[in-house]
Amino acid sequence: MGSIDVRQFQRLTEDHIAECVALSAEASWNQKAEDWALFLRHGIVLGLRANDGVTVATGAALPYPNAFAWISMVLVTAPRRRQRIGTSMLEACCVEVARQGLVSVLDATPAGERIYRPLGFQGMFNLSRWQGVTHGRPYPPAGDVRAMAADDVHTVTAIDAAAFGAQRKFLVENLFRRLPQLAFVTQDLTGFVLARPGRTATQIGPIVAANEGAAAIVQSQIVI
Repeated sequence: MGSIDVRQFQRLTEDHIAECVALSAEASWNQKAEDWALFLRHGIVLGLRANDGVTVATGAALPYPNAFAWISMVLVTAPRRRQRIGTSMLEACCVEVARQGLVSVLDATPAGERIYRPLGFQGMFNLSRWQGVTHGRPYPPAGDVRAMAADDVHTVTAIDAAAFGAQRKFLVENLFRRLPQLAFVTQDLTGFVLARPGRTATQIGPIVAANEGAAAIVQSQIVI
């Protein structure tokens, strides 16, 4: 079966957030409306709409100027899978990224890797995802960690950019604004942790610190 005609894809707007949330919920993903709004405001979200006007597939690209764009949210509703829609959506996102003169990057599950590698993607490092339920603080409050304040955003953004490889102040500000009670920095402002409320769980990250010990201490301040 050939690829779907990418001319059927359209750029989605915030009017389509509810349909996007329904797609990610169908896939048991953790995104909420606020997450989709972030992609729509700061990136590109392509969608495929059925004859009845319902969005049945999506793909998003979040650009970081002068660096790269992160491709994600490639979703296809279950009845429309195995029609190469996802592959075509990914290819369309790559085209959009190339038009901006950026490099496409993404993270993939082992199952998805067989799709991405033929399109030219190469592995950089491995990721693992952990899930659990906390029962209070594993350590007493650390004296060298404090609650993050709005005035810390500028410094935290610089720390994050050095670790991530691109500036993403919009994301740091968004996560801090959404869940300020779960944002912490080290007293010397060399490390931080943020979190976001998800559909099914609170997701911790990004975490940036000078070493693993500092990362563990700053993360320990989060109580889910």
